[in-house]
Amino acid sequence: IDDVFGELDPRRRNALMNLLPADTQKLVTTTNLDWWDRRGLELGVTTVKDGELLEE
Repeated sequence: IDDVFGELDPRRRNALMNLLPADTQKLVTTTNLDWWDRRGLELGVTTVKDGELLEE
């Protein structure tokens, strides 16, 4: 899912996440991780900076 969460309000963002299968891997791109932390989900972050992948 490519940065759609930045375009949605919290209610719609949560509704979309609830529609996704619970026991599957999701690949989400976003410019803001603040909303993700509140969901209590496991998170792996890879940052792209100047064309380089940086694992956190």
